[in-house]
Amino acid sequence: MTAVHQSGVMLARPQQRNVIFALIASAVLLQFVPLGWGQDHHRSLEIRSLSKMTDHLHAYQNEAPIGAGRGTTMLLGIFSMKSDKAKRRRQLIRSSLLSSDYRICSLGEFQRQASDTPNQRSCQIPYTFVIGAGDNDRPTDHNDEEPVTLDSDQDGETEDDCTYLNIRENMEHGKSPTFLKYVSSIAKTNGLDFVAKIDDDTVMAMPLLLEFINDDLPPAPYNRRIYGGSFVPSRKRQHIYAQGQFYFMSVDLAEYIGSSMSAAEREKHSVFIEDLDIGTFVQSIQRPIKIIDITSRTFWLHPRKKDHEFLDSIKNQLETLPHYRPTALNFGFYCPHWSRNEFQRSL
Repeated sequence: MTAVHQSGVMLARPQQRNVIFALIASAVLLQFVPLGWGQDHHRSLEIRSLSKMTDHLHAYQNEAPIGAGRGTTMLLGIFSMKSDKAKRRRQLIRSSLLSSDYRICSLGEFQRQASDTPNQRSCQIPYTFVIGAGDNDRPTDHNDEEPVTLDSDQDGETEDDCTYLNIRENMEHGKSPTFLKYVSSIAKTNGLDFVAKIDDDTVMAMPLLLEFINDDLPPAPYNRRIYGGSFVPSRKRQHIYAQGQFYFMSVDLAEYIGSSMSAAEREKHSVFIEDLDIGTFVQSIQRPIKIIDITSRTFWLHPRKKDHEFLDSIKNQLETLPHYRPTALNFGFYCPHWSRNEFQRSL
């Protein structure tokens, strides 16, 4: 027993030494481990998880964002006026560009669908012809408590797809802001996401416009402070702006220009060039804006002043769109000396 006991004691001593050595080694190693490692490691896993979750919040191509029950909508304001020539042009546009797709309808029809069947609304691009219908004593930029729109033009004539603004007809002195003021008053109740201004001598490829809206423009509430079109630089204002042949903006910018800014404020910022002034108004907002420049892939033709030119473009030139250009900004417009090769290379 003694031998066994003594032998057992002799065998136990190395084991005890190993255990003690392991404990000492562990204590030493713990000195090199940061106290917050477990917490920081957990936080890093949490951050990675959240970053993956945000991927699901983005709109994918041809898909509405999560929570959106409809496609993006854009009100197309086609600027016109009271004249026999303008009336013929309105009829030409109706019979050609505006009758090609069930997703295009008059503003009145769009409002009916928004009221009667909002969850089954088929129209995506409502349009209206915009006419200044006020008497000569009315301002050119709506600045009083009178209604923004009228029921007819000055002669009492009406067309169902026209918006008659309660201002004196003009182009550079307030017609566009007054239209935006009207749009901001109807946008929310009718589910409008964007508003566009287009000249009546612009031939628009409506299928490509629909494709652009569906692929690149998010619906509310993801459409915040967006301004787009074909941009050029301004020598007068030292910024870029979308040309008036076709530009668009989210309805929050329309509300800012048409309602938040007063007519006096707009006049203070104006040089009375319609599209340049709109760009100045947009960029006067004290928050970031998102500019979408589609100069490099335009899907419209402009100008087409004469009716036969307009029709010929529809029949023979629409299939050539979009037009792709290698440069995004027209620097020749900004600096004519550049396009005339008037710079000398310095040696």
